[in-house]
Amino acid sequence: MEDFLSSSITTFTAFLSEKEKDIRNQVNPCIVSFILDIKRVLYFDDPLELINSFDLSLYYEKPEEQFSFTALGSCIEITENGSGRFVATVKKIKEWQRSSFTNKPKDDASSYPLFVGGAKFMTEHSDENWKNFSDSTWFIPDFLILSRKDEKKLLINFTVQPGTTSISLIKIFETKLRILLSVQPLEGNFNSTKLLCTTGNSPKDKKKWKQMIETTLEIIKTGELDKIVLSRKIDLLFSDELNILTLHSKLKNAYTNCYNFIFKSGNSFFFGASPERLVKFNKDELLLEALAGSAPRGKTYDEENYNTNEILLNKKNINEHNFVVEHIKNNCSKFVINLTFDEHPSIKKLPNIQHLSTQIKCTLNDNVPPLTFIDKLFPTPAICGVPTERALQLIKKYENHQRGLYSGLIGWFNFDNEGEFVIAIRSALLIGKRIFAYAGCGIVQDSDPATEFEETELKLKPILSLFR
Repeated sequence: MEDFLSSSITTFTAFLSEKEKDIRNQVNPCIVSFILDIKRVLYFDDPLELINSFDLSLYYEKPEEQFSFTALGSCIEITENGSGRFVATVKKIKEWQRSSFTNKPKDDASSYPLFVGGAKFMTEHSDENWKNFSDSTWFIPDFLILSRKDEKKLLINFTVQPGTTSISLIKIFETKLRILLSVQPLEGNFNSTKLLCTTGNSPKDKKKWKQMIETTLEIIKTGELDKIVLSRKIDLLFSDELNILTLHSKLKNAYTNCYNFIFKSGNSFFFGASPERLVKFNKDELLLEALAGSAPRGKTYDEENYNTNEILLNKKNINEHNFVVEHIKNNCSKFVINLTFDEHPSIKKLPNIQHLSTQIKCTLNDNVPPLTFIDKLFPTPAICGVPTERALQLIKKYENHQRGLYSGLIGWFNFDNEGEFVIAIRSALLIGKRIFAYAGCGIVQDSDPATEFEETELKLKPILSLFR
């Protein structure tokens, strides 16, 4: 470990010899983001084991792409509340973008996350459950451990005050690295934790849900609303505190083709396995996904084929899906050119459910910051409704819970217009002995209240099956 520490300091010192003058001449605080190759040198098997040792952290993984990162601590944190959260965040990010330094080689085409975090589904006054999360939180971590196929990198980030000497910078770097190397890993196990009670899933709750859907369908008939996504919340109480590593491991192994994430703030863990990517930025090239319309998987080959054909031909599912495609196309048009998309949706199959999916590609026609683009696109009809503002009003009126980060955003981005944002569905909030699980479904003109309830049961399964 001392050899790694010594060689890292030597590498950083060489970097400073090239950048010291530029850094010292800054009139405002600047960011230094230093990248180290750490393949086979760290003392822990999985950086996720360190997540509990930091007040703010984020784990993000796409297993089928062999891409993951663990972001630990924060050297810069931008939290915003209210309707202008994305605009205010972009303004602060631009201030930091003017003064940042990295040792990334110019010929390195790899993407490195810088800002990571998430945003809630809507701006709201946090209730007790969501008090540790702001409407929008994006932070540059102290440490980001990146795993991509056969490479592993460590990014050490810190801010530098104007006039700081190279000797002081080397000391700051060494201190931060020693802090990381001294953190004790957390082990995962369930011990003897038992489920004591469940609320939100009784016959009475089911009746209330159906009544809410029936009321919504009456509003849809008037023509003031085309679609709305309504959600349920299930509250689970256990005998002892739950271990986030064990929960994550079981969820990841069951849903390997989903985005797995853990967002920790204070003693709260928001985690999930989402099948839905909103948008991926690769400089000026964008890849978006419309995901809406659902059906269960079949227990037999014939049942599977029947369900797949049903979702492809069912008018309700097709209408629900098309609302999302049109929303993305219309809201992208101001910022993009060369917009292309699948003529017909494909099927995305998960272990318990299948969805209609349309891939959309386009090119940014200007250097639009990721969060500016997100501000115009989010929330989509996949998790809100059409028209958006009326759907939001009714969601606030009819849902008897706050969604918080459920159906919000989790993701990352950097100063090079690279990044990725996923819709935080198939997710839950863990606080001590309690888990709050969420699921929703799209209501359109042809929706059936009983069928929609069964759809939410399917969508709750990824979380509830962890305890069966």
